[in-house]
Amino acid sequence: MIELFFPEAAQLVIEDVQMLGEKLYTYARGRSVTAKCPVCQTQSDKTHSRYQRHPQDLPCFGFRVQLHIIVRRFFCQNDRCGRLTFAETFPELLGYKARRTQRLSRQQLTVAFAVSGESGRCLLSSLAMPLSGDSLIRDIRRAPGEKMVTPRVLGIDDWAQRRGHTYGTILVDLESRQPVDLLNSREAEDVTAWLKQHPGVEIISRDRGHDYAKAASDGAPTAQQVADRWHLLKNLREAVATMLSHQPAALAAAAEVDEGEEVGNGDTKDIEGGQTTVTAESIEAISASVQQPTTKAERDQAARHARRQARFEMIKQLHKKGYSNRAIGRHLGMSPRTVRKCIEADVCPQYSTGRVRPSKLTPWLPYLEERWQAGYTNANQLWREIEAQGFAGSRGLVSRWAAKERKLLPQSTQYVANNRGKCAPN
Repeated sequence: MIELFFPEAAQLVIEDVQMLGEKLYTYARGRSVTAKCPVCQTQSDKTHSRYQRHPQDLPCFGFRVQLHIIVRRFFCQNDRCGRLTFAETFPELLGYKARRTQRLSRQQLTVAFAVSGESGRCLLSSLAMPLSGDSLIRDIRRAPGEKMVTPRVLGIDDWAQRRGHTYGTILVDLESRQPVDLLNSREAEDVTAWLKQHPGVEIISRDRGHDYAKAASDGAPTAQQVADRWHLLKNLREAVATMLSHQPAALAAAAEVDEGEEVGNGDTKDIEGGQTTVTAESIEAISASVQQPTTKAERDQAARHARRQARFEMIKQLHKKGYSNRAIGRHLGMSPRTVRKCIEADVCPQYSTGRVRPSKLTPWLPYLEERWQAGYTNANQLWREIEAQGFAGSRGLVSRWAAKERKLLPQSTQYVANNRGKCAPN
């Protein structure tokens, strides 16, 4: 049994084993009668002194194991060697000045890589191999890294070092599902430099950002760029939501249920199945409102009105069936207060079209219109003028206003301006 726990390669002779409490103490000494000088490699059998080492070893039958090894120090018998004495070593079992055997360190390092420092500390305590979380982290940092092989399919995405402030880039081998590298930045130049240093990537999976698209094109021009799984599903969801937003009649028809559905106590019951009935009159009105508009903006606005009208009809239907305001709001994702307002209203409340919201630019509109009529159509110049007079808004406000006004100019003069920003005559 002892030979199984301490093979011949360990070069140990077990002299005694004692158990005190929940710990096994193993007393051993070196098997060889000679040792080799680490400097001149000369064998020596002349003993100088002895001392003990007390390393921890792998547990046995659930008990912690501590070794007590008698180490001999030898004289170097080579007169020309600068080393006078040296200690015998056990390279297959114990490292230089190590307090843990190599096989114990390997097991603890495996746990550290699997569950990290603090979790590993808790797990190792129950496995009779206790070690602090800080020591596990140090073992991870000292462990030699595996040689990186350039992946064939590379995933690129950003990661937050500090959310909202500092971001980096993570590179993942999508075939082995293992991280390849971490960059401290998500700038296109850094990702491009990494790709040029690691040629051989055939497929790059990335998000829809322009920076990573430019980095992939510059760093690996021959690689095929594809969208990652999450963004594919996001694109699909957005496309389906846009399509369905223009088909409220179909949505309302799909939500129909039997009129004879039983209704219990309106104050406590919930709405099962997420379905209700919309009247035929409301469906016809919704369909008519969707089919009349011609432009995309009008179609989007009509779709919003139709959805609001369909929801208003659902609230009325559920209220007539005896459902409580809280149950209706929970089913439709609305607050009970909004449900109550819809119930009390005779018609569906709609936002009026063409509303002019107050803006920081409103007090400056007379001045801007005067300058515009004078021929000054450069938005940057107009922004600098009103900023000097106390305007605290952004350049974008003036640019958006100027873009709307520019559409009213003749086609030949919309984008022609002299150095002062004044529209040049033809």
